[in-house]
Amino acid sequence: MAALDISKAFDKVNHYILFNKLLDRDVPVCLIHVLVNWYGKCNAVVRWNSVISHPFRILAGVRQGGVLSPVLFALYIDGVIRRLESSGLGCKIHGLYVGCILYADDIILLAHTSVALQNMLDLCNAEISALDLNFNVSKSVIMRVGPRWNATCTEFDLGSLRLKFVDSLKYLGVYLKAGKMKTFFQLVFMFL
Repeated sequence: MAALDISKAFDKVNHYILFNKLLDRDVPVCLIHVLVNWYGKCNAVVRWNSVISHPFRILAGVRQGGVLSPVLFALYIDGVIRRLESSGLGCKIHGLYVGCILYADDIILLAHTSVALQNMLDLCNAEISALDLNFNVSKSVIMRVGPRWNATCTEFDLGSLRLKFVDSLKYLGVYLKAGKMKTFFQLVFMFL
């Protein structure tokens, strides 16, 4: 499995790409006009001690903590999941694709072979790059589960950088540990 972190994901959402994706999803044009108007008027200031800067426009991103932001971000990167699923790479349970588990900017990739996982990493990297986003390789890791969890394994690359193997990771507040004990992820592999 690969746990991937998108660098400054919410801050880097390209509005032009986002609005086009909303049009492609047949979101009502009147709603898109509201979003264009809303995001087109976003300004910020910087305060340092008691000094406040001149206002400047925010040209990218969705609001951290905004009610719509997770939904807009999910629509923004939905193509990553679609490409992974259509590639045939990753795990399935009774025909349901579970090769990519995603919540906001945190992604888990599940594959039953090293070759499939590397292909998934390559595909994800290409899709994320096309959205003007980057992975934070220092926070992205590889972990093995199953009967051969501690056997020597091939290295994995994300773009031109190598990913680090870990024995445990935290995903959405849950700690996952490498090993051969029955875990959720091993149960996923049993259904293949």
